[in-house]
Amino acid sequence: LEDGRFIIAPERYDALVSSGTSAESLASRRLLRCHPDFTVLAIGLPVPKFPGAPLDPPLRSRFQARSVSFPPSATRKSHLAAAAPSAAADLGRASDALDTLATLHASRPPAGASGSAEELPMATPSALDSLARLAALFPLAPISALLPRVLPPHPVARDAAARFGLGAGHVP
Repeated sequence: LEDGRFIIAPERYDALVSSGTSAESLASRRLLRCHPDFTVLAIGLPVPKFPGAPLDPPLRSRFQARSVSFPPSATRKSHLAAAAPSAAADLGRASDALDTLATLHASRPPAGASGSAEELPMATPSALDSLARLAALFPLAPISALLPRVLPPHPVARDAAARFGLGAGHVP
């Protein structure tokens, strides 16, 4: 744990106690008995690309990983066009802008690593689904007015949107 304590399985803890080790001795060694129903569910990667504490190797080794990649750009664009036909062209450009952000994000080291000055914004294709729903609900609103609702508030995000003619001048 963050404070240095170590969680151990109840069977192991109980075996130590039954072999003569006192609970106080185990506590002084910072060993903590977990509940028999204790379960860890991790959503995402056990070694984060975001700031935070990664899982320790013995715990991490008990996980299976499955990489779920985003659908190809053409598939996303046809899905977006079906969700909001009146804004299909603008949604396609928004998809291209988010692809640009994803490429920039993947190609640069995280903040603080290798002299990188700042973290780039993270935008996922699921943001485009939200944008398509907004475009369907507000068909008269230009995509450039809806884009700040789903695009990270960052100058690089604003520049990526502008590069694809979305005029996201409203993005802070």
